[in-house]
Amino acid sequence: MMPIPQQFEIKKMTHGLYESYYFRGTMPDGSHAFWLKHNFLRRNGGSRIEVENILIVFDKKNQCTTVYRKNQELEKNEFDSLSSSNWDQYSFFFPDGSFFEISQTRVRGAMVSPDAVQWDFALKRSQQVYYHFDRPWFYRGFFPKKKILTRDIRLEFEGQIQTSEGLQRSQWVGMNGHNWGREHAYRYAYGNCNLWKSEKDVYFDGFSAKIKLGPIISPFLSGCSLKVGEDWFHFNSVIHSWEPRVDRMERTRWKAQYQNSTHRLELDVIGPEEDPGQWVVLDYAHPSGAHSWVHNTKYAKATVRLFKKTALDVPLYQFESNLFELETL
Repeated sequence: MMPIPQQFEIKKMTHGLYESYYFRGTMPDGSHAFWLKHNFLRRNGGSRIEVENILIVFDKKNQCTTVYRKNQELEKNEFDSLSSSNWDQYSFFFPDGSFFEISQTRVRGAMVSPDAVQWDFALKRSQQVYYHFDRPWFYRGFFPKKKILTRDIRLEFEGQIQTSEGLQRSQWVGMNGHNWGREHAYRYAYGNCNLWKSEKDVYFDGFSAKIKLGPIISPFLSGCSLKVGEDWFHFNSVIHSWEPRVDRMERTRWKAQYQNSTHRLELDVIGPEEDPGQWVVLDYAHPSGAHSWVHNTKYAKATVRLFKKTALDVPLYQFESNLFELETL
C-alpha cells in the first residue's frame, strides 16, 4: 500500500529524520503568494525533536519577501506524548503564545515574536493525492532517502494574512505537500503548477535530482506527471528515473524531457531575476547536521508540451504559465 499521505512519519523512525508538511498558495493575479511549512527534525544520534513553523509571504507588487520563523525543541518522550499522529488533526503551541493548527478544512496560526504575523485559511480540497514514486516500496525502503508526495494537488484557500504591513484578505490557489527523509537531495529542481494562462484543470508536478550514494554522486534522477482534466500522464517510474534528459538545471533554469511508452513531455522553466520580491532562500537542516540553501520562487515562466510518440511533430497539449513554482538547490 502507498503511505497514508497525512500520517506522521517521524514517529515510526528510530534514526535521524526530517519531515515537512506544507501549503503553497498564490493569488490568481500573482500579486501575492505564500508558503507555509510545518517541520520536524530529529538529528542523527539525538533524542530531541525540533518543531518548526515557517511562513513565507511573497509580495510581488511591493517587491519584497518576508520570512517568519519559530521553532522549539522537545524531548522524545514529550513529542511522543502528543496525541496526534495525523497532520490533518494537529496543533502545536509555543511557550510565547505562538501556535499553528491544521485540520481537513482549515489551517491557521500566529507568531508573536520576533515579528508578529497571523494567518487563517478555509480550505477547499480536491482530495486528489499525487505520489511521485510509482511503487509503495520506494516509500518504505531505504532508497531513495528522500520521500515526497503531494497530499492534495489543488487547494483553494480563502482567508487572510495579517502582518505589520497590513491585511491581505483574498483567495489563493495552491497545493498541500508532504516530504521526509534521512537527508535532502544533493542537488535538485522541483516544480508544480495549477495556474496556467488558458487552462484551469491542469496540474504539473515533478523533479530532477542528484543524490549522494556514499562518496558517489548519482546522475540526474527525474520524474513527473501531468494531469489534464481527468486524464493523468505519468513519467514517474523510479526504476527508469535515470532515463529523462536534463538539458539544463541551474538556480533559475530547469529544462528536461521525459518519456514513457506512449508519450513524451518537454518542460522548460525560466525563473525571474533574483530580486527580493520574487525569491526566498531557506536554510534546510539535515539530520546529519549539514545544511543546504534552497531557492524558491512562485513566479517562474514555464512551458509544458505533451506529445504522442506516434505524432512528435505536433503537440497533443501545450500549456504556459507565469506562476510556476520553482525550487532549486
